[in-house]
Order: sequence, then structure tokens, then C-alpha cells
Amino acid sequence: KSIQTFHQNVDTANAGDRVGINIKGLDLKKIYRGCYATNNPDVFDYCKVFEVKVNNNKLFKPKTGFGTQIHITIGMVTTSGNIYPFYDLDGKKIQTTATNKNRGFRAIILLKEKVLIRKEKHIMLLSRLDLPPTTLRILGSAELLKIYEEPPVFYKYKTKKGSIKNPDHPQGIVCFGLAQSAIGAKKIVGRSLEPPFTKILDTFGTKGAIIVGISDNEKKVKKGDPVFLKELRSFRLKNI
Repeated sequence: KSIQTFHQNVDTANAGDRVGINIKGLDLKKIYRGCYATNNPDVFDYCKVFEVKVNNNKLFKPKTGFGTQIHITIGMVTTSGNIYPFYDLDGKKIQTTATNKNRGFRAIILLKEKVLIRKEKHIMLLSRLDLPPTTLRILGSAELLKIYEEPPVFYKYKTKKGSIKNPDHPQGIVCFGLAQSAIGAKKIVGRSLEPPFTKILDTFGTKGAIIVGISDNEKKVKKGDPVFLKELRSFRLKNI
């Protein structure tokens, strides 16, 4: 019905003004800090999982690890949750850790409880209130990119280590340790390896040995040299 600023009736109020509002038929028990008065409720959504683009503070020193607990200020509400930095690789969200050298990174935020959030162009404040008050605790700001019903699928690299068994076999360089059986060896044929090796060329024998390629045929390989296979594994976050 009316609004007041410092006990004076006014027709309009600007962003940031402290006002009193007289609304007919309002149940005060349903009002709490962070509520919105709007004529278009469709621009808001209740959610607890969303993707953001973080504009991190270059003066903020701590690393932001995968799953770091943070506080998020959304409008007038501050709540807690966890942040999961990632980078995109062929449409897959790859787990990573962000530092102040990463000027801007993408992340999924998983809150402990649902909050009301504006669907478009919403900017929020990220902080680490668990840090000592003598240090900078403002991680940065974040722009809302997407709202999820459930946590999305993530991927992480798992590294397997094998070793050269016979570098001079007529069939090629023989490696053990990357597979435990002949069936397992067949499944990884064609997979890329870490340099100086190129990829898994074929199986060898019946105990999980494989033949590996090398990028430089002139390079000397010795028995016992390590061979590394990096594989992407998918996983989902659990709701807090």
C-alpha cells in the first residue's frame, strides 16, 4: 500500500535504500531475511546445485581445491556449501584445483540447503569464513551460468604405472603392470600413454602384458623403466 524512508512516505525507493513497507494481508511468519518482493516469480528458482564462472580475487592466496567449503552470499542471504572447480575437455567436466594464477575459472557449487536465486545475470560473493580474520577471506565473485536439479557428472584422471619387462623383444617393447589379465590387456589396446611412449599397440602373452609404442625409435629404453597410463574416470558428487 505504501513505502516509507526514515518515517517519510515516498513513491519510489532506490537500490540500497532502507525502507518500511505496508502490504495488506501479509503473513509476517512467512517473511525472513532474503525474501524478494516481485511481480514476476518466474525469474527466480529454488536450487542448491548450480554452475558459476568465478572471478577470483588476485590477492586471495589459498588454493581452491575440489570440494573446498565456502560461504556464498546470494542477495541478502549468506549460506554455506562446497565449490568444485573444473575445466572443460570435449564436453566433460574435469576435476581441478584453482589458484590465484587462474584468472577466472568455472565451478559447480553445491549448497547445504536450497536458496532462492535469480535465474539470469545473478552475481554472488564467495568467501572463506573458516580462515583466520587476519587474512583475506574474500575469494571473489561468481556469475550464475546454469542451475541443476542434481549434481552433474565429473571426470578425473587416474594414473596407472607399469614397467618395461623386455625392451628388445622381436614383437616390440613389452610392458607389465598396466593390466592384470589378457582380457584386461585387450580392453586398453589403443589407449594413449605418457611420453616418451605413444600408445598401447597390442597384447602380449596371456598374463596381461602389452606391447607399447615409443615416439622416438632411437631412444634407449631399459628394463624397469616406468610406463604411465592416464585414464579418465567418471563420478558424481553426493548431496551434502
